[in-house]
Amino acid sequence: MQARERLVNSYYDIAENALWQAGKVLAEAQDDMAQYGPGGKF
Repeated sequence: MQARERLVNSYYDIAENALWQAGKVLAEAQDDMAQYGPGGKF
């Protein structure tokens, strides 16, 4: 069962990393919106 636990842990790591990346992209998008306003420079 240890191999399965390791697999689950790596899935959690991947999901956590993906969430972190998405959060970073969202934060940058919000910065852009704040800078250029809605319907601005896109």
